[in-house]
Amino acid sequence: MTAKLISSEQSTLLLHNLKPHRFSLNPNPFLLYFSSQPNQSTTPFTEALQILKTQEDNWDSNGLKSLLFSPSSRPFFSCRLYNITYQLGSSQIALKFFQWMKNENSSIDSDSLSFTFQAIFELAYKEPGSQISLLELFEASEAHGIPLTASSANLLINSSGRGKMVEKALLVYDKMTRCKKNTQIRNFLIDLLLRAGRVDDAVKCLMKCLRRILSFSPMRAQSV
Repeated sequence: MTAKLISSEQSTLLLHNLKPHRFSLNPNPFLLYFSSQPNQSTTPFTEALQILKTQEDNWDSNGLKSLLFSPSSRPFFSCRLYNITYQLGSSQIALKFFQWMKNENSSIDSDSLSFTFQAIFELAYKEPGSQISLLELFEASEAHGIPLTASSANLLINSSGRGKMVEKALLVYDKMTRCKKNTQIRNFLIDLLLRAGRVDDAVKCLMKCLRRILSFSPMRAQSV
């Protein structure tokens, strides 16, 4: 079957048979975990968050650096950075924190940076004009070479869909690593393409998915 053989009736049927997808911005499990812990008012990370919120013009103090980057802060570092960034409450302040952190410590691992940017995306998604600001943030993450998490990609594709910016959604999807292209994201993209009349692209996306599934089927693995 080729994409050209897909009629409008068939595309409607394909759209109907996609798994129902309703996007919602649920609290991240990392945030839920740390916010459910006992009172952490004396931990280095809560002290750092207090400084970030109350002393925005004095982040270069050695005290903040030692709180964030001391050896004792290493366990669950990615999760804690996500938590701090999200609780800053504003994508603009969160992006400023990301840039400060990159300048102060060039050895932060890519996972930590990805989760930090995920928190920035989530904050921006809730703000007015999110379709524009999210795409600007995506360009910033690209410039810094920050890999997208699956949640970040989901937000970006959904925002592009709301703004009817299909090309941007395809660009985000192409930038994702294969392991992060889950069923939820793929179904949303196919739904978006079909609604935009991009039937050929929707079928190509679906066929790529089916080829990957078949290439890892148990029967194929046994025949090798």
